Amino acid sequence: MSAASAGPAAAVRPDEPAIWAAMTRRSAALPRARAVTARTWSGWVYVAFVLDAYSRRIVGWQAAIHMRTDLPLDALEMALWW
Repeated sequence: MSAASAGPAAAVRPDEPAIWAAMTRRSAALPRARAVTARTWSGWVYVAFVLDAYSRRIVGWQAAIHMRTDLPLDALEMALWW
């Protein structure tokens, strides 16, 4: 069976450096997000983090006593200004 008859997936070998470079650029452009809850003496606190996928650093965060939509949006806005 030739690579042309097997379809587009068989035509590209995954060990080629150009393919891995393209995959790395694509995944590095995606921010990662995480929301965490923590118990404190006075109640619960919610923290949202935005991580840079390439450097694995926290580029945005926000803490609040509620888990509403604006909590992760504020963390994302901080990350956009980073």
